[in-house]
Amino acid sequence: MERNVLRALRQSFIFQNLTDEEIEQAMHGIKYRVLKIDKKVTHMHFGDICQFAEIIITGGMQERMVNSSGKSVLVNRIHAGWLLTPAYIFSKDPLAVSIETTLPTTVLRMLPEDLKTIVDSNFKIRTNFILLLSKIATFVSDKLRNFTLYSARERISTYLLNESKKAGSNIIILTHSRQELANIFGIQKFSVQRCLMELSDDGIIEIAGKKITIINRSRLIEEAAESYTHFNISVIDHSV
Repeated sequence: MERNVLRALRQSFIFQNLTDEEIEQAMHGIKYRVLKIDKKVTHMHFGDICQFAEIIITGGMQERMVNSSGKSVLVNRIHAGWLLTPAYIFSKDPLAVSIETTLPTTVLRMLPEDLKTIVDSNFKIRTNFILLLSKIATFVSDKLRNFTLYSARERISTYLLNESKKAGSNIIILTHSRQELANIFGIQKFSVQRCLMELSDDGIIEIAGKKITIINRSRLIEEAAESYTHFNISVIDHSV
């Protein structure tokens, strides 16, 4: 097995806690192809039926929900090791999202029945696959809670607290543009700008371009108290 393929499988949630020998044994006899996809290509469209099981080897993708008018919401960013649309692989239901590449990407493609063979071959893999589906159900539930129950200010406050936690600092360097943040939160760009400026005017944060400094953490937690306690707006971390 190619080294980069083994490395990606080692990172994949369904192969976590397996040795390289166990991974190679599970993949023994499995027919797969490695496909190369250019950057900014829609790999799967909303409404498609999933025909393959695919794992990202290199690069990255993102999932978006798009309505008939073209408005889109960024649902999730996915990276090397990620199994694409695991909840749809064995389903005949149409995809609820579109998936596009954010970088030049390679994926390992196999048939669903081959993934089933892998899952059935090892108790740890089967357990990991069930846990992955459970994590996705929780993620979707929390996303729905976020969009239906929380205000834009609560969502942004929660996001800043989570980014601060990941950075281990009160200083946050935003990796998303204001428009990308709007897509994540399902709101307009001007709403993102307004909420950030309100938090700044209230002395809770300080803004310098993409650099945001949390001045009053306790106030920011109050702004996002319920959502910060019960919901993490960050994308699924399949490495834990």
